[in-house]
Amino acid sequence: MMSESLRILILEDNTADVELMERELRNAGIVFCSRRMETREAFFQALHHWSPDVILADYTLPQFDAMKAIALVQKEAPLIPVIVVTGTINEETAVECMKAGAVDYVLKDRLLRLGPAVETAMIAKQIKIENIAAKKALQDSHEILEQQVQKRTATLAEMNVQLIQENEARTQTEASLHDAFTLLEAQHGNLLSILNQLHIGTVFVDANESITFLNKTAQRLFHQQTSTMVGRHWEQVFPLHDSDKTRIRAMLESPDKNRTKISVQLSSPLMGPIPSKVDFDIQDDPSHPQQKIFYVYDTTEVHHLRHLVKNTVQVQDLVGTSQLMQLIYQHIHDLARVDSTVLIEGETGTEKELVARAIRETSHRQGKPFLAINCAGLTDTLVASQLFGHQRGAFTGAFTDQEELFEAAKGGTVFLDEIGDIPLSVQTSLLRVLEERQITRVGSNTPRPLMSVCLPPLIMI
Repeated sequence: MMSESLRILILEDNTADVELMERELRNAGIVFCSRRMETREAFFQALHHWSPDVILADYTLPQFDAMKAIALVQKEAPLIPVIVVTGTINEETAVECMKAGAVDYVLKDRLLRLGPAVETAMIAKQIKIENIAAKKALQDSHEILEQQVQKRTATLAEMNVQLIQENEARTQTEASLHDAFTLLEAQHGNLLSILNQLHIGTVFVDANESITFLNKTAQRLFHQQTSTMVGRHWEQVFPLHDSDKTRIRAMLESPDKNRTKISVQLSSPLMGPIPSKVDFDIQDDPSHPQQKIFYVYDTTEVHHLRHLVKNTVQVQDLVGTSQLMQLIYQHIHDLARVDSTVLIEGETGTEKELVARAIRETSHRQGKPFLAINCAGLTDTLVASQLFGHQRGAFTGAFTDQEELFEAAKGGTVFLDEIGDIPLSVQTSLLRVLEERQITRVGSNTPRPLMSVCLPPLIMI
């Protein structure tokens, strides 16, 4: 759950969809303020003057859609994550969006994923910012060291010339050389201190891929001391699975510009019950291209947080993470996609009505009427009239036509509780409604088809 207010820029032309997205974000506990844009000009101005934290873009806008927005963000503000929100999307389109630079995509009928997707995008954004800053700091350190070494080399060259030309001043020159080497050793010690202060594991290997140096962060990640690692081949001491070693080997043999980070799991009995997740970034040593530098980033906490986000599931008012609850959630989502009569069974007090409401709220009938009828409370003499309606004059007191319960739902959902308490004769008529989608009002002999917009009822026994 985000504690700070996020600025969310929404590229969407449908106000209702925007309200649904904002509601799901609030339900996910995300504090935010949002702005809705529809045109490229308004989107461009908001991108530069409002500085959004994350962007939600509709894939199917007529003039300025998600793909165009992604291209503009990649050019103007590549650190801002873009999440594509669309009604339907196939695999090819999803891959196209991700390749273009989107961090995720969410279907409009799966907006429960929107909150976790935004949180994951912000975590990934923060990691990216931290990695850029860390790499910049390391590059700056390398540049400073290179400048110092070049400066010191020039000084030594001058001293050597002076030794040849001024033999008489040898004693003074030797003293100067001693001072110079002392300073170089101090600078070397400063570099080691800098590397040990970084929260990035750093391992240097020579041309034979034997380890020559590793900082304290690397020792902590690998649960080993310098004495057990220096001088040995990296494959002998890195606690990795053989498949991960093969991936790292392939990356070492690739050109520097083609290398990417590799995410692996460290495997060692010294690491305890929680496995460590790390990213390997392999670079050529700027001073000696045949030598390599392994940068090791600890991503254990990030993977743990992602696991928690992935496994924290809630559907409407139903909460739970057990396997049985996960199966119920899956059934709810599957049933919400189709128009069909649904039978919900369970003991008294198991909140079957919550399941019925969850199916309605995750379906396209969300927001339409939900009629919950306790069949045990209907009188035998009036139950047929209340369920199926009646014609004027059908019985004493029937002064006007009475619409049936299913018509009163107006395209929404009808939930019949305790259906077993309905008389058998009425159950036969109800079965005809469910099987043939036709209703015969009391006092009439003409069957009337149910409107196609009427969702078949959710029935509980």
